[in-house]
Amino acid sequence: MPELSERAKNYTASPVRKIAGMLEKSGFDKSIISFGGGSPSVPPPREVLEYACQKLAENPHLATTYGSTEGLPTVRELIAEDLRSTENLKVEADDIIITAGSTEGLFSAVFALVNPGDEVIFPDPGYFYGETIKLAGAKPARVPVNWKEDFQILPQRLESAITKKTKAVILTSPDNPTGAVQSKENVHAAIDICEDRDIWLITDEAYKDFVYREEYESPRHMSGSPNIVSCCSYSKSISIPGLRIGYAYGDREVINKLNQVKQSTTLIAPRFAQFFVEKFLADHGKVKKKFVAEAREFYKSKMEVMSSALNESGFEFSKPRGGFFFFLDLHDRLKTLRMDDETFCYRLMEKEKLALVPGRFYGKNGEQHVRLTFVSETPERIREGVKRLSSFINKHE
Repeated sequence: MPELSERAKNYTASPVRKIAGMLEKSGFDKSIISFGGGSPSVPPPREVLEYACQKLAENPHLATTYGSTEGLPTVRELIAEDLRSTENLKVEADDIIITAGSTEGLFSAVFALVNPGDEVIFPDPGYFYGETIKLAGAKPARVPVNWKEDFQILPQRLESAITKKTKAVILTSPDNPTGAVQSKENVHAAIDICEDRDIWLITDEAYKDFVYREEYESPRHMSGSPNIVSCCSYSKSISIPGLRIGYAYGDREVINKLNQVKQSTTLIAPRFAQFFVEKFLADHGKVKKKFVAEAREFYKSKMEVMSSALNESGFEFSKPRGGFFFFLDLHDRLKTLRMDDETFCYRLMEKEKLALVPGRFYGKNGEQHVRLTFVSETPERIREGVKRLSSFINKHE
């Protein structure tokens, strides 16, 4: 067999996908408590499901055929209207491209904006942007964050990470894996730094509808800079992660380039999934306002349950301000156990049937940490899962 490409050899698979595979192979064993994957546990709005199914039944061909790469004009106009009314943004339908989830938006943005040999900065610990950056021939660069500072990207650290090769900064808020929401001061600082250095700012706003302790304000609203490209998702907002639907928006010339990249990846976002967005945002976002408000409170209540359970078990942590995750520092405990975080997670799954994600997959600063999600389980199972975590540590200390 011919040799694989160096690109393929150096690619690292997502650990969350590994956890999902493990859970599928287990046959969804009910005795397993999963703090691993972050799939929403609230079903999609009934009105949205009924509307999409009606469109499919009325005209199966139209619901499943090709469409424009940028997305249905009616849906892009609804997204623009939503951004104007809820985030006070000056944006039109032609400033938007509909993507197969925010993942494709981020992929397209990196490939449209970054050259081989460039550097792209993102947090450590932080999401798996490094693989996309490497596929583009660029170099991942990290800015350290930690729980004692609420995982904030401090301006002086961001400045110190920038070199002559820096082409872009990726800002995630709310953040996966840490649950951090960057302060407005730090976001303003990041915007100013990128403008001063003529660097792209790519924002990952997949969890923007789930901020628990303050009002969300988009970076694009803080600055009308053409340097900003925003990537968003409906996976969590409508509870349809498997349908792969999201969008990106920014300066029209930049969005046109993302559109060209998309022509060589998925070509189009699924037309059927776009019908979900169409109904979700119709009538000035009537369904969205009700659904998101209820889902936010539901997830916040679960977050509080996990927070209380972890506190009672003696763990120290930064309480999430948004998103679906806690990121626990287990340095001292794992040192006593003589385990690294990956070994710890696999043994925890084997012995206690509790699924977590090792922190090392999120960067060097994530080592000896674990990521826990609170959205997938009931409050009772969240408490039981934390008990299993604490019991496993106590047994082996």
